[in-house]
Amino acid sequence: MRDRAYQAYTEEENIIVLGDFNIETRINNPLFEAFTSTGLVVPDALAHLRTTFGSVPKFYDQIAWFMEAFDLGFEGRAGTIDFSRAIFPELTRSQVSYRVSDHLPLWVEFILDSSEESMARTLGVDPGMPDPLSTVPDNI
Repeated sequence: MRDRAYQAYTEEENIIVLGDFNIETRINNPLFEAFTSTGLVVPDALAHLRTTFGSVPKFYDQIAWFMEAFDLGFEGRAGTIDFSRAIFPELTRSQVSYRVSDHLPLWVEFILDSSEESMARTLGVDPGMPDPLSTVPDNI
């Protein structure tokens, strides 16, 4: 999977790995170290969010990708969705966990519109600068 992510111009340009990996802790944990030793990176926004109910934080669920081979924009917005009060407000989290799940769904926001960056490159402007199209003269 890592090799495919780093190959140029393949069908799998953006590989996102997500799922339940039964990783209870991230510090000094051989499972998490094996997960990240492949080059997969868990975004900082998810690094300290627990993904299950309960008094002891657990990080079973993960979303990660190969940062260097990733061309989707990511500005750091990510989190969990605590659905427990939304679907069964009369039940405790523990009761909800037996009816639905004890895992909190993860989310990550990606920027899919790269039209401004593409246009900046077409016009010969550095797409990395803030508001790159503001430097383009009107008479081009």
